[in-house]
Amino acid sequence: MLPSDEYHGLSSIYRAEQDGSYDTFRPFEAAGYPAVINNESDMTDSGSCRISIGLRDDTAYRIDTLLDPEHPFYEQACTPAKKLASFVVKNLKDRQ
Repeated sequence: MLPSDEYHGLSSIYRAEQDGSYDTFRPFEAAGYPAVINNESDMTDSGSCRISIGLRDDTAYRIDTLLDPEHPFYEQACTPAKKLASFVVKNLKDRQ
């Protein structure tokens, strides 16, 4: 985890990737915002997914999912996590 004085939103996540902090790192877009799947260990096929969405230069929203082994997307945990990320961002935009 980065100290708060070194954290600068999604750019900090990309910097951590360059330093080798993530086993899984896949950029994508969530409701028009830059986002990335950034798991510290590759557990995306074991019910776990972490997503960071860049909302501003200094702010990223993080979503962590941990699915039950009986969940139909257990081996593709980032599929429902991406849908949740887009839903959250759309609702945040609607509230502004």
